[in-house]
Amino acid sequence: MNFGLMKKKEFRNFFLADIISGFGVGMTTVGANWYMLQQTHSNKYVGLYLTINVLAGFLMSPIAGVLTDKYPRKNVILFTFLGRALPMIVISAYFYLNGFSIELMYLLSILTGAGWITYMAASRSYVQIILPLIHLLKFHYRSECSLPVHYPG
Repeated sequence: MNFGLMKKKEFRNFFLADIISGFGVGMTTVGANWYMLQQTHSNKYVGLYLTINVLAGFLMSPIAGVLTDKYPRKNVILFTFLGRALPMIVISAYFYLNGFSIELMYLLSILTGAGWITYMAASRSYVQIILPLIHLLKFHYRSECSLPVHYPG
């Protein structure tokens, strides 16, 4: 990473938000899988949770591309943060007050899968806008290498 890029406020803010987002997605994935296993004692339900997550992302990807092209990338990125965080708060509150619900876990799976793929489309497109071309390939190479580590599926 060229640390000179960190002097550019727009890139620095995006980069830090991307790290926080990746960490949050990873924690949500691990936590949800663990919670599902703890509540159901079934690898089958955990596998179904992950399958739904990946399918939601797959089905959302064409829509994510259209959203990214049609609306400002910053707005799409913000919407993916809020569009995942607020329902997760509601779902968590439900679990706390009422206990486990497999239907809500599957809704969470759809939410995180569709939200993540939309975020990825908008965020990688946003990087193309804010980075000088000379730095773009190096950034994409390094950032994409980390995806298998925190991709929710």
